[in-house]
Amino acid sequence: MAVMPRFGLALSGGGARGLAHIGVLAVLQQEGRIPDLIVGSSIGAVIGAAYALCPDADALKQAAMRLFAPGGAASGVLRRLKPSRPAAGIREGVLERIGDFAAKEYLLNVALLRGSLLSEREVRQCLSGLIPDLTFDGVRIPFAATAVDLVTGRRVILREGSLHRAVMASSALPGLMPPVAHQGMLLADGALLEAVPAGVARELGAETVVGVDVGSRLEAGRALRDGIDVLERATEIMMLHLRAAGRRACDVLIEPDLGNFHWTDFASVRELIAAGERAARERLPALRRILRRGGWAEAIERLKRRISRR
Repeated sequence: MAVMPRFGLALSGGGARGLAHIGVLAVLQQEGRIPDLIVGSSIGAVIGAAYALCPDADALKQAAMRLFAPGGAASGVLRRLKPSRPAAGIREGVLERIGDFAAKEYLLNVALLRGSLLSEREVRQCLSGLIPDLTFDGVRIPFAATAVDLVTGRRVILREGSLHRAVMASSALPGLMPPVAHQGMLLADGALLEAVPAGVARELGAETVVGVDVGSRLEAGRALRDGIDVLERATEIMMLHLRAAGRRACDVLIEPDLGNFHWTDFASVRELIAAGERAARERLPALRRILRRGGWAEAIERLKRRISRR
């Protein structure tokens, strides 16, 4: 009889901010708390799949550094996603604002004309540095990725077939990455429906769910200088509300303090991982308490089943 997962880990979407998931995994591993199930949306699916294949947080950290750090294998591709922003304390002049607007308009035109800013080949290039092109049969920890079908609007849970295609579908943010055709569906970013996939973890049998939310917080007083800024702000507000249900479904929620890190700040991989480690350590008392309680509950259920067979 299959053993149902007890400790489920739900990793949210959030772009580059999701590199903080690696820091959380590192602390859990140090505590000897390896999840029985990992469910990820968007960047959470990327990090979750990589760890499910090889549950070694140090190795994952090194791979992420090689891939995303300045000069890394994916830095050239991902740099195109990052808007130009003035450094803190530096007043932006008219010429800088014109250049920023022109760069945004160029990227928007490319995305509209080509269908997405990044091609499938470029997305695979970035993924290959973390995830070998294997199937779900190769994972050492049960793993699921969430996506949304753009045809029906329904949530899709991906648990078989190619890991690359599942992760590409889960992280395919419309306009930036191409949607993935799969069994008559057209799949896109799972965070569009459930940014923190704690509910999916429970559906798949997790008794205790630890969620990690790396989504952006609303910056007070942020300047909205053009239509693209307005669209990005509207998306942030939408995602804030989409995260609410998933957050409530968690027994313990870990929320790294990522300050003003933008969702395109992949080059800040070291700082983002460190922020995840700090947040996980701060929540260790709650984690130990809830996982210990879950362990007792599981032991009682085993005893009840044993008695019922007599």
